Amino acid sequence: MACRRVVGAGMAVALTLAGALALSLPGLSATVTELESLVQSEVIREISMAAGLALAEHYAATRSVEELQCLAESGRTPGIRLAAQTALDRLEDPLQSLVLLSEEELLDRARIAETAVERLNAARAYYVKARGTLRVERLETDASDPEHTELAIAAGEILGGFYVALSPRSPAELEAQTTTSPFPGLRLAASLALSDLWIRTSTLSDEEIIALVAAHTIWQPDLAEAYMRVLAVRYSLGGGNNP
Repeated sequence: MACRRVVGAGMAVALTLAGALALSLPGLSATVTELESLVQSEVIREISMAAGLALAEHYAATRSVEELQCLAESGRTPGIRLAAQTALDRLEDPLQSLVLLSEEELLDRARIAETAVERLNAARAYYVKARGTLRVERLETDASDPEHTELAIAAGEILGGFYVALSPRSPAELEAQTTTSPFPGLRLAASLALSDLWIRTSTLSDEEIIALVAAHTIWQPDLAEAYMRVLAVRYSLGGGNNP
Protein backbone atom coordinates (compact mmCIF):
# COMPACT_ATOMS: atom_id res chain seq x y z
CA MET A 1 0.00 0.00 0.00
CA ALA A 2 1.55 3.28 -1.08
CA CYS A 3 1.42 6.23 1.27
CA ARG A 4 1.88 9.89 0.51
CA ARG A 5 3.73 11.62 3.31
CA VAL A 6 1.98 14.83 4.35
CA VAL A 7 3.28 15.40 7.88
CA GLY A 8 6.07 17.96 8.14
CA ALA A 9 8.96 17.56 10.56
CA GLY A 10 7.56 19.98 13.12
CA MET A 11 4.12 18.34 13.09
CA ALA A 12 5.69 14.87 13.31
CA VAL A 13 7.41 15.91 16.52
CA ALA A 14 4.20 17.42 17.93
CA LEU A 15 2.14 14.35 17.13
CA THR A 16 4.70 11.95 18.59
CA LEU A 17 4.88 14.03 21.74
CA ALA A 18 1.19 14.02 22.28
CA GLY A 19 1.09 10.32 21.52
CA ALA A 20 3.55 9.59 24.30
CA LEU A 21 1.04 10.67 26.91
CA ALA A 22 -1.63 8.33 25.57
CA LEU A 23 0.44 5.20 26.15
CA SER A 24 -0.66 5.21 29.79
CA LEU A 25 -4.33 6.06 29.25
CA PRO A 26 -6.98 3.45 30.14
CA GLY A 27 -9.31 1.86 27.63
CA LEU A 28 -12.10 3.61 25.79
CA SER A 29 -15.29 4.65 27.51
CA ALA A 30 -16.70 7.07 24.93
CA THR A 31 -18.09 5.04 22.05
CA VAL A 32 -15.89 4.38 19.07
CA THR A 33 -18.54 5.93 16.82
CA GLU A 34 -18.48 9.17 18.82
CA LEU A 35 -14.69 9.29 18.79
CA GLU A 36 -14.47 8.50 15.07
CA SER A 37 -16.72 11.47 14.43
CA LEU A 38 -14.64 13.79 16.61
CA VAL A 39 -11.32 12.65 15.18
CA GLN A 40 -12.47 13.72 11.71
CA SER A 41 -12.83 17.34 12.88
CA GLU A 42 -10.76 19.83 10.92
CA VAL A 43 -12.11 22.88 12.75
CA ILE A 44 -10.10 22.63 16.00
CA ARG A 45 -7.00 20.44 15.82
CA GLU A 46 -6.85 19.78 19.58
CA ILE A 47 -10.36 18.29 19.63
CA SER A 48 -9.37 15.93 16.83
CA MET A 49 -6.17 15.08 18.74
CA ALA A 50 -8.02 14.40 22.00
CA ALA A 51 -10.25 11.91 20.19
CA GLY A 52 -7.18 10.44 18.49
CA LEU A 53 -5.50 9.75 21.81
CA ALA A 54 -8.62 7.99 23.06
CA LEU A 55 -8.92 5.98 19.82
CA ALA A 56 -5.37 4.65 19.84
CA GLU A 57 -6.22 1.41 21.63
CA HIS A 58 -9.02 0.70 19.17
CA TYR A 59 -6.72 1.38 16.22
CA ALA A 60 -4.06 -0.94 17.65
CA ALA A 61 -6.62 -3.74 18.01
CA THR A 62 -8.39 -3.37 14.66
CA ARG A 63 -5.90 -2.14 12.05
CA SER A 64 -2.87 -3.72 10.45
CA VAL A 65 0.61 -2.29 10.91
CA GLU A 66 0.61 -1.32 7.24
CA GLU A 67 -2.67 0.59 7.66
CA LEU A 68 -1.39 2.31 10.77
CA GLN A 69 1.83 3.36 9.07
CA CYS A 70 -0.13 4.88 6.21
CA LEU A 71 -2.52 6.70 8.53
CA ALA A 72 0.35 7.97 10.70
CA GLU A 73 1.93 9.50 7.62
CA SER A 74 -1.04 10.62 5.55
CA GLY A 75 -4.17 10.58 7.72
CA ARG A 76 -6.47 13.47 6.87
CA THR A 77 -6.55 15.10 10.33
CA PRO A 78 -4.05 15.51 13.19
CA GLY A 79 -6.21 13.22 15.34
CA ILE A 80 -6.16 10.38 12.82
CA ARG A 81 -2.39 10.66 12.44
CA LEU A 82 -1.99 10.79 16.20
CA ALA A 83 -4.22 7.78 16.82
CA ALA A 84 -2.28 5.74 14.28
CA GLN A 85 1.17 6.76 15.54
CA THR A 86 0.20 6.08 19.14
CA ALA A 87 -1.21 2.68 18.15
CA LEU A 88 2.08 1.84 16.43
CA ASP A 89 3.96 2.80 19.59
CA ARG A 90 1.65 0.54 21.61
CA LEU A 91 2.44 -2.39 19.35
CA GLU A 92 6.19 -1.88 19.38
CA ASP A 93 7.97 0.44 21.81
CA PRO A 94 10.31 2.55 19.64
CA LEU A 95 12.72 3.04 22.56
CA GLN A 96 13.21 -0.65 23.31
CA SER A 97 16.16 -1.16 20.99
CA LEU A 98 17.53 2.36 21.35
CA VAL A 99 18.23 2.09 25.08
CA LEU A 100 20.83 -0.57 24.27
CA LEU A 101 22.99 2.13 22.69
CA SER A 102 25.44 4.28 24.65
CA GLU A 103 24.51 7.79 25.72
CA GLU A 104 27.02 9.18 23.22
CA GLU A 105 25.47 7.22 20.35
CA LEU A 106 22.01 8.37 21.34
CA LEU A 107 23.10 12.00 21.47
CA ASP A 108 24.55 11.70 17.98
CA ARG A 109 21.31 10.21 16.65
CA ALA A 110 19.23 12.84 18.42
CA ARG A 111 21.20 15.52 16.60
CA ILE A 112 21.71 14.10 13.11
CA ALA A 113 19.19 11.31 12.40
CA GLU A 114 17.30 11.78 9.15
CA THR A 115 13.76 12.34 10.44
CA ALA A 116 12.31 14.32 13.33
CA VAL A 117 10.68 11.21 14.78
CA GLU A 118 13.99 9.31 14.73
CA ARG A 119 15.76 12.21 16.41
CA LEU A 120 13.03 12.52 19.03
CA ASN A 121 13.05 8.82 19.88
CA ALA A 122 16.83 8.89 20.25
CA ALA A 123 16.56 11.95 22.48
CA ARG A 124 13.93 10.26 24.64
CA ALA A 125 16.09 7.15 24.97
CA TYR A 126 19.06 9.33 25.93
CA TYR A 127 17.14 10.93 28.80
CA VAL A 128 15.82 7.53 29.92
CA LYS A 129 19.41 6.36 30.29
CA ALA A 130 20.54 9.59 31.96
CA ARG A 131 17.51 9.94 34.22
CA GLY A 132 19.33 9.12 37.47
CA THR A 133 21.62 12.12 37.04
CA LEU A 134 19.03 14.67 35.93
CA ARG A 135 18.12 17.79 37.88
CA VAL A 136 15.62 20.57 37.22
CA GLU A 137 18.32 23.12 36.44
CA ARG A 138 19.99 20.92 33.83
CA LEU A 139 16.68 19.99 32.22
CA GLU A 140 15.64 23.63 32.01
CA THR A 141 18.94 24.38 30.27
CA ASP A 142 18.53 21.46 27.88
CA ALA A 143 14.90 22.36 27.17
CA SER A 144 16.10 25.83 26.16
CA ASP A 145 18.50 24.51 23.49
CA PRO A 146 17.69 26.48 20.31
CA GLU A 147 19.78 24.28 18.01
CA HIS A 148 18.58 20.74 18.76
CA THR A 149 14.80 20.79 18.81
CA GLU A 150 14.20 17.13 19.59
CA LEU A 151 16.64 17.07 22.52
CA ALA A 152 14.93 20.19 23.89
CA ILE A 153 11.50 18.59 23.50
CA ALA A 154 12.58 15.34 25.17
CA ALA A 155 14.10 17.33 28.03
CA GLY A 156 10.83 19.23 28.33
CA GLU A 157 8.88 15.97 28.62
CA ILE A 158 11.01 14.86 31.58
CA LEU A 159 10.99 18.35 33.08
CA GLY A 160 7.20 18.35 33.10
CA GLY A 161 7.29 15.35 35.43
CA PHE A 162 9.79 17.10 37.66
CA TYR A 163 7.50 20.12 37.89
CA VAL A 164 4.74 17.80 39.09
CA ALA A 165 6.65 15.62 41.54
CA LEU A 166 9.89 17.26 42.61
CA SER A 167 9.77 21.00 41.95
CA PRO A 168 6.14 22.11 41.99
CA ARG A 169 5.13 25.35 40.32
CA SER A 170 1.94 27.29 40.93
CA PRO A 171 -0.77 27.15 38.24
CA ALA A 172 -0.09 30.82 37.48
CA GLU A 173 3.64 30.14 37.01
CA LEU A 174 2.92 27.18 34.76
CA GLU A 175 0.43 29.11 32.65
CA ALA A 176 2.89 31.97 32.27
CA GLN A 177 5.67 29.61 31.16
CA THR A 178 3.31 27.79 28.78
CA THR A 179 2.25 30.97 27.06
CA THR A 180 5.31 33.23 27.18
CA SER A 181 8.50 31.16 27.12
CA PRO A 182 10.39 31.52 23.83
CA PHE A 183 11.56 27.90 24.09
CA PRO A 184 9.29 25.04 22.92
CA GLY A 185 10.81 22.60 25.43
CA LEU A 186 10.04 24.86 28.38
CA ARG A 187 6.52 25.54 27.10
CA LEU A 188 5.94 21.80 26.75
CA ALA A 189 7.18 21.08 30.29
CA ALA A 190 4.77 23.60 31.78
CA SER A 191 1.94 22.45 29.52
CA LEU A 192 2.38 18.83 30.62
CA ALA A 193 2.45 19.83 34.29
CA LEU A 194 -0.73 21.87 33.83
CA SER A 195 -2.43 18.88 32.22
CA ASP A 196 -1.50 16.68 35.17
CA LEU A 197 -2.80 19.27 37.61
CA TRP A 198 -6.07 19.81 35.75
CA ILE A 199 -6.69 16.09 35.21
CA ARG A 200 -6.55 15.65 38.99
CA THR A 201 -8.33 18.78 40.14
CA SER A 202 -10.40 20.50 37.45
CA THR A 203 -14.14 20.87 38.04
CA LEU A 204 -14.76 22.38 34.60
CA SER A 205 -17.33 20.67 32.42
CA ASP A 206 -16.31 19.10 29.13
CA GLU A 207 -18.09 21.92 27.32
CA GLU A 208 -16.09 24.52 29.26
CA ILE A 209 -12.83 22.75 28.42
CA ILE A 210 -13.75 22.60 24.74
CA ALA A 211 -14.47 26.33 24.84
CA LEU A 212 -11.04 26.97 26.38
CA VAL A 213 -9.36 24.83 23.73
CA ALA A 214 -11.12 26.86 21.04
CA ALA A 215 -10.15 30.13 22.70
CA HIS A 216 -6.44 29.28 22.79
CA THR A 217 -5.85 27.08 19.73
CA ILE A 218 -4.59 29.85 17.43
CA TRP A 219 -2.59 32.17 19.65
CA GLN A 220 -1.58 29.92 22.56
CA PRO A 221 -1.44 26.36 21.17
CA ASP A 222 0.62 24.96 24.05
CA LEU A 223 -2.09 26.01 26.49
CA ALA A 224 -4.74 24.56 24.17
CA GLU A 225 -2.83 21.26 24.16
CA ALA A 226 -2.76 21.26 27.97
CA TYR A 227 -6.56 21.37 27.94
CA MET A 228 -6.60 18.83 25.10
CA ARG A 229 -4.89 16.21 27.28
CA VAL A 230 -7.53 16.69 29.97
CA LEU A 231 -10.23 16.14 27.37
CA ALA A 232 -8.45 13.03 26.05
CA VAL A 233 -8.42 11.48 29.51
CA ARG A 234 -12.11 12.23 29.93
CA TYR A 235 -12.91 10.69 26.55
CA SER A 236 -11.01 7.59 27.61
CA LEU A 237 -12.45 7.41 31.11
CA GLY A 238 -15.91 8.52 30.10
CA GLY A 239 -15.82 10.58 33.27
CA GLY A 240 -16.07 14.28 32.45
CA ASN A 241 -17.50 16.72 34.96
CA ASN A 242 -20.65 17.53 33.10
CA PRO A 243 -23.51 19.56 34.58
